Amino acid sequence: MPSARHAIAPLLALPLLLGVQTPPPRTLVLDDLYRLRGVSEPELSPDGEWVAYTLSTRDSAQDQSNDDVWMARWDGSRLVRRTWSTQSEHTPRWSPDGRYLAFFSGREDDEGSDQLWVLDRAGGEAELGKPWTNTDLWIRLSAPFLHADRIVTPTLFMGGDKDFNVPLLNSEQMYQALRSLGRDTQLVIYPDQHHTPIKPSYERDRLARYLGWYGKYLKSDE
Repeated sequence: MPSARHAIAPLLALPLLLGVQTPPPRTLVLDDLYRLRGVSEPELSPDGEWVAYTLSTRDSAQDQSNDDVWMARWDGSRLVRRTWSTQSEHTPRWSPDGRYLAFFSGREDDEGSDQLWVLDRAGGEAELGKPWTNTDLWIRLSAPFLHADRIVTPTLFMGGDKDFNVPLLNSEQMYQALRSLGRDTQLVIYPDQHHTPIKPSYERDRLARYLGWYGKYLKSDE
C-alpha cells in the first residue's frame, strides 16, 4: 500500500503539470510588513500530538498589533484558533495532563497588566482565580510542585525579584521542596530585574551559570 507521503507527492506536482502560473516576483514594499505574521513560543503538548503557539498579526487600519493563541496538529493537518479577544494573549503553556492551556493576557485590566488565564482544549476560557475559590483547577495545574518527590533531575532556578509575569515565589517554593528532598538544586535571584535580566553583568552571569550547570551534569563520559 502506498504511504501518505507517496499519495501527497502527485498532488504537489499537479500544479506544475497543469501549467499553473505563479505570480511574478516584485519589490517588497512597506505595506507588505502589515501582512507578515509572526509565529513564536511553540509549546508541544504532553502527548506530542499538538503544538500551541503565539500568532502575531498587524492591523494597519487600527495601527496596532495583536497576539493570539493557536494550536496545530504536529503534522500540520489541522489549525485551531483558541483566543479571539482584541487584547493580546501569549505564552501558552500546557497543563501536565494536556487538558488545559494557560496563557498571559492584559484583558479586563485597566492598566493592561498581564494576568494568568486558563482555557480548556475542548473550548471555553476562565481566569485562574483564587486557590480557595477554584481549588481543583489550581491542583491540576500545580502538579509539578505537588509531585516534587518524583523529580530527580538537577534543577537550576533563576529569576528577577521584580518579575510579575512569573513571580519568583514559584521558583522559591519548588527550590525549597527539592532542597528538602535532598535533590541537586540551586536558586539564583537577580535584584531589581524583571522576567529577563537586562543588566549586562547579570546577563553574563546567567550565561556563565548555564554553561557551568550543563558542563557539570551533561558532561560526556568520553
